[in-house]
Order: sequence, then C-alpha cells, then structure tokens
Amino acid sequence: MDDIDYIANNISELAVLMALAEEASELSKAAMKVARAKGLLDNPTPISVEQAEASLIEEYNDLLNCVVMLNKVSGLTVSENTVLRDSKYRRWAVRIKSYKLD
Repeated sequence: MDDIDYIANNISELAVLMALAEEASELSKAAMKVARAKGLLDNPTPISVEQAEASLIEEYNDLLNCVVMLNKVSGLTVSENTVLRDSKYRRWAVRIKSYKLD
C-alpha cells in the first residue's frame, strides 16, 4: 500500500476538507507574501523573494495534495477541466481588456 492509499484509508472526508481550506488560506497568504517581498506593496516583509517564492511553491503543492486526497476519500471528482479553465481565462482576459479601455 502506498502513502496515498494509506492516508485515504485512515482519514475522514471532513479532515480532508478542513485541510483543503487550511492549505487554500496558507496559499493565499504565501501569494501576498511574495507580493510584499517583491516590493509590489507599500508593506515590506523581512523575508527574501526566494523564501517567499519557496513558501508559495510549498503551499501550492500542499493544496494539490489535498485535492488528490479529496478525490480519494469522497465521491467528488476534482480534476483538471480544460474547457472550464479556458472559459475562466477568457473571462479574465475580457475583464483586463475592458479595464484597459476605461
């Protein structure tokens, strides 16, 4: 039995959902920390850009692990949906274009 199967057999769906929420929050904080480390905000941080980016990558991977586990322990199938993703990119591009025209 590999680690993924072991975890899936020994964790509840609630625990995975809670971990997913926690990791999503941590990813959000890490993204803000990168912006601060790069000096994109008027609120500097003492950590380096490299440290901030390493944290962002770690939190992103933690979030992906939770998504994989959610697929294993629940009836929900969360997978990459390129059609949905492409529609989200289209909507994002339209918003940027309309902002630049204003």
